[in-house]
Amino acid sequence: MSNREKFERDLTLLLSNLTVEVSPEVENKINMLKDWLLKLEKENVVKINHTVMEFVCAKFLLQKGIVYDHLQPMVKEL
Repeated sequence: MSNREKFERDLTLLLSNLTVEVSPEVENKINMLKDWLLKLEKENVVKINHTVMEFVCAKFLLQKGIVYDHLQPMVKEL
């Protein structure tokens, strides 16, 4: 099994656990994040540890109703 296949397998397992008892909207946004992170992994930009952290943070923020856009930097305006 290649590293890419392991990465995708691990993501699938992680998401099956993270999306239990979440709204369809949150699940959809997490799946969109998965697609984006798979693309970055193919470009050799991210590793699994970064990806797990990204999913856990995204789920927490989305469930709290905080708009989470993985393409925007999280910067507090002064």
